[in-house]
This record gives sequence, C-alpha cells and structure tokens, in this order.
Amino acid sequence: MKTNNLYLIVLLIIVAISCKTPNESTSVQSNNSEKTIENPVKENIEESQISKNTATNYSQTIAMTSFSFKIFKKLNALKQSENISFSPVSLNIAMGMVYAGARNSTAEEISKVFGFASESDIFCTLFAEYQNYLNDLSKDTAIEFNLANKVYLENTYKITDDYRQIIYKYFGGAFKSVDFKNNYKIEEHAINSWVSDMTKDRIKNLLPEGTLNESTKMVLVNAIYIKTKWKYPFEKSSTQQKLFYNSETSEPTDFMTQRTTGVKYTEYEGSQVLELPYTTPELSLIIILPKNSNSENLSSAIPNIDAYQEICKNLIYDDVYMEIPKFKTESTYQLAQVLQEMGVVSAFEGGDFSGMTETNDLKISKVIQKVFFEIDEKGSEAAAATAIVMVETSSAYEPEIDDFIEFIANKPFIYIIKENKYNTPLFIGQYVNP
Repeated sequence: MKTNNLYLIVLLIIVAISCKTPNESTSVQSNNSEKTIENPVKENIEESQISKNTATNYSQTIAMTSFSFKIFKKLNALKQSENISFSPVSLNIAMGMVYAGARNSTAEEISKVFGFASESDIFCTLFAEYQNYLNDLSKDTAIEFNLANKVYLENTYKITDDYRQIIYKYFGGAFKSVDFKNNYKIEEHAINSWVSDMTKDRIKNLLPEGTLNESTKMVLVNAIYIKTKWKYPFEKSSTQQKLFYNSETSEPTDFMTQRTTGVKYTEYEGSQVLELPYTTPELSLIIILPKNSNSENLSSAIPNIDAYQEICKNLIYDDVYMEIPKFKTESTYQLAQVLQEMGVVSAFEGGDFSGMTETNDLKISKVIQKVFFEIDEKGSEAAAATAIVMVETSSAYEPEIDDFIEFIANKPFIYIIKENKYNTPLFIGQYVNP
C-alpha cells in the first residue's frame, strides 16, 4: 500500500510602497548591494514572555476561526459555481503583521474584523504563542515542517525601531536590505523565485511583472512548509470512476474508496461530517457533505463558529465506507473589497500606520491571494500566497462496530484542513464540479 503525502505551504507577502525615502538607520546599503540582517532573537520567545493562560489564546484563535468562515462564505457567494480553495491562516498572519503597525481607529477596525486582541502587547504575545505552536510541529517525527519570515526592506526607507523589534521578537522575522529604488525588477524576480522554491513551483509569479516599482519600500514574506502522510492511505487500485452530481448535471470522475474504523464521523443539521487523520496527530482533513447539496445551496453548509465547535466536539470514531473524489484546484482572489465590506475601511483610505513608520504615509491598496490544492491517493498538496500591497497615502478510543456508515461524496461539499490544538483552519475549500 502506497503512503500518501501532504504538502502544505503557506506563504505571505506584504508589499509596502512609499514615495518618501528617509535614511534607514540600521539597514542602509549601497544601491547595488544586498545584505541579509539576521534576526537577533530568532529563537522562540522565552517561556516567561508567553501567555500562561492558554484559555486566553483559545479566545483569540476562536475569533480568528470565526472570521475565517465568515470571509469564506463571502468568497462562496462570489464564486458559487467554482471549485475554490482559500487559506485563512495565510490572510490572518499577513494581516497580523499589518495590525502590529496599525494604531487608533485603523487598529480597532482590523481587531474587530479579524478577532485580534485589542491590546497590542497582548496580541503580539498571543500570536507568538500560536506561531510557536506551529513551529513545534517540526519536532514531530511524523511531519516535515518549516516556518520562515523575511522582510525585504528598501535600503533608504526608515521604519520605527519598535516595529522592527516586533517583527524580530514576535514574528521571528529576519530583515534583508535591498535596492527597490534602482533595481525593483531584479528584486521582484528574486522574491518570486523564493516563493516558487518554497512552494515547489506551485505558486509562480506571485508578484506579476510591474507589481513593484521605484517607490516600493517593504515586502514582508512568510512561508510555511508541511509534509506528512495519511494515517490510513488509499489503495490506488481501489480508485473507481463514478458520477459526481450537481443540480441537474452529472460528470464522471475518479473516486478514492476505502472502508476503515480509524476515522471520525458525525452528523450536523442534515450534513454528514468526516474527519480523515494524517500520521501526525496535529493535522486532519474535515469534509462536510450536505444532503441533496448543489452549488446553489452549498453556502448553508459553511459553518459559523458555533457550528464548527459543535462539529469538532461531536466527531467520534466509527466504521465508515467512503468514496472521495480526486481533484485539483487553483484559485486567485482580490480581497480588498471583501475586507472593506467586512469593516476594514480606514486601512484602505489612508489609515494610521504610525506603528510602522514615523512618517505615517501608508495605506493598503491591494490584498491578493493565490492558492493551489490537490487531493489524490498519495495525499494532499496545498500552497498559498497572500500579498498585501501598501502605497503612500498620497499615492483516541476506537470502539468495535458491526455496521458501517456510507460517506459518498458524489455531490458538492466543503473541506477543511485544520491544526488540532486550537482547531484553526489552514485551508478551507469547496468542491462543486469535476
């Protein structure tokens, strides 16, 4: 039996653009040179600096999870008839780095929409605790994991020392001094090459030609790489071609089939819910399959936070026969308008980012995400990249069961890859057409 691999790569890119170019005090280089400034506090923050009240961080991650499903419901409305995949953790971390430099009403809006703690120091500590948990996945021998942050900084642009230390201390970032002013095309290519390398070529040209220019001041990049295997792998010889139904149409597609007692199952408000485990206990894949679903009514199966918590609580081991389609999907989103509709307004209109730079001359102009997701007998592979462009404002118990449950995913469904400590979703998607 062949094992299956999971590749999850989450990449975040933040581009900060400003026409002003005051001297950079600690990372100035000649226009034609580059220098990597290593993170002086690369290691995890000391335990004494991490919140000892785990329940507090559960409160923040619950709020982040609530936002994740709210925005996915909006994406479903925009792309109702499409197979889509979205990475809420990518957007959450990207906006977390923006939030760390936001102040006053701009910070209040981001906090309210994303569920970030309103006090900056508490947010940073809790967010660092969450990222340290993700970092600890690298200690699990059943998983290959890497988390890296890098900030590409125009060598003539000044950021505040406080913001630099926040990126160092709480986001684990290293700074690289670059020459956007004279060599923005070269730097654009270098960033895209790094993204492509980190995603095994799944996300190419994240920054389209012309995204950067001589006014670019900062690009913040986060990458997460995960590789693991199914706990109960599928036999390729058991894959069968069957019909997938959506409304009045049906299309043949390849279904992976298996019967096992090693998966969790529940039912919630007319939907069957299956949780497929990986060899690491830290990750799993949830599939929500509504009865008589189609692309028009699938939105009703997207859970809110209360439904999601109830589902996670009620999943129990059962004997299940499953048929799950193999599929691959690629998605691209322009999220600026969606975020403004959800309440992040001033950040796009000349918000207060005085925590980033004393000149306070930045605003968000674009929020872009690209996602790749594939599932087959070998496992799952996923990659995501999020770009936030900022411009100058002027510019386990397993019971014995005799009967088995049928889980036949031959109609539209929702899927979620989550981590299993806080249950935050790393990817959320919908499959509606072969």
